[in-house]
Formats: sequence, structure tokens, C-alpha cells
Amino acid sequence: MSTDKNLKKRGTKTRKFNAFLAAIVLCFFIIHIFAGTAFIYGYLQVDSWVPYVIWTFFGLIIIHVITCIFTSYFMLIDKVNAPSKKKKNHLLLKWITGVFLLLCALSHGLGQIFLPQFFSDLSTVFLIDTIQCAILITFLAWHACVGVKSLLKDLNLPYSEKIKIIICAVLIIIIAILGAIMVAHEFLY
Repeated sequence: MSTDKNLKKRGTKTRKFNAFLAAIVLCFFIIHIFAGTAFIYGYLQVDSWVPYVIWTFFGLIIIHVITCIFTSYFMLIDKVNAPSKKKKNHLLLKWITGVFLLLCALSHGLGQIFLPQFFSDLSTVFLIDTIQCAILITFLAWHACVGVKSLLKDLNLPYSEKIKIIICAVLIIIIAILGAIMVAHEFLY
């Protein structure tokens, strides 16, 4: 097997693994949004095991970022199926939205630790956290919609433009509703 074919094979396996990981991370994000919303309304208590779940989630995100580096590298050095300018621009957009999503997630996570130390008024902490969450879920929706085509294809799931639009619409609606519920909490309580 030539070097190009070995790289292609490795790249394909990495893409499939990364797509699977991305799907898990997306599900974790959505579950975390539901849980966070339930928490601010008092329907869910934070137990001692929650930080372990969050750190596991963070670890999966880091593994996803590392595999994204590899899949991007394999795509950019592929001589057999060299990426077009459009594909390179799409990759850049995935990286831009992903970096902003990661920064927002880090800001949210660090805010959970440090905001209560700087503000004695919990309503200020909740307001800042709500703004962070609104920005975070906006980038989550944007990043997921940018990557949905790759995700479906890499997982060997049916893909069409119609399916992409439906998935993005459902995701945006879920995230918009949860975002509105979080923001409403600030005005209702």
C-alpha cells in the first residue's frame, strides 16, 4: 500500500472516530443545557458526582479537538483527493466556530468556579452566567450546523440538503427555546 493510501485509510478511521465523538459531545452539550435549565428553576440538585461528569465531558471535548487537528491535517495533505478552496474555507469556518465554542465553554466553566468569589449578589452571578450561556449555545448551534454534513457522511448516515436543514432547524429551535427559558428566569425571578 502506498503512503497516500495509508494516510487516506488513517484519515478515514480518524474521521469516523471523530464524528462519533462529535455526536457524543453534541448530545452531552444538549443534556447539559437541559440539566442547567432544570437546575436554575430548582428542578435538579447538583450532586457530588456532577463535577466528574463535567470533567469527563471536558476530556471528550479535548479528545475531539485533538482528533480535529489530525483530520484537518489528513485532509490538507491528501494528494489523491486534494481539498478544493471551498472545502478549505469550510474547514476554516469549522475551526473558527469551534474555537469560539471552546472559549465560551471555558468561560462558562471558569465562571462557575470564580464568579461567586467576585460577586456576593447571586443575581449578578446568574445574569453573567445567563449571558455566557446564551453566547455559548449560539456558538454550539452555529458549530453544529457548520459540521452536520461532515458528521452525517462520516457516520455513514443518510445525507441530503433537506436532512441538513431539518437537523439544523431542530437544533436551533431546541437551543432557542432553552435559551429563552434561561433568559426568562432572569426576568421572572
